[in-house]
Amino acid sequence: MKKILVFIAIALAISLLTAFAYANGKLIKVNVKDGTIYGKLIDCSKDVVVVIIAGSGPTDMNGNTPLVQGKNDIFCS
Repeated sequence: MKKILVFIAIALAISLLTAFAYANGKLIKVNVKDGTIYGKLIDCSKDVVVVIIAGSGPTDMNGNTPLVQGKNDIFCS
């Protein structure tokens, strides 16, 4: 029973993080030779283009992580 509750909690946390990550910006996808690259286009009203290729971990597309309290939105401030 405890394993099921842990699994449900993890699944809920992943769902919420995904929803928050995709809340702002326009979702885009680019088809490449070996598959598709998914991302988010955010207009920060600046004349700068930044392409960030993230690694693994709990950090979302805005630079926020559940491991640190609060939002920093480092990738679009």
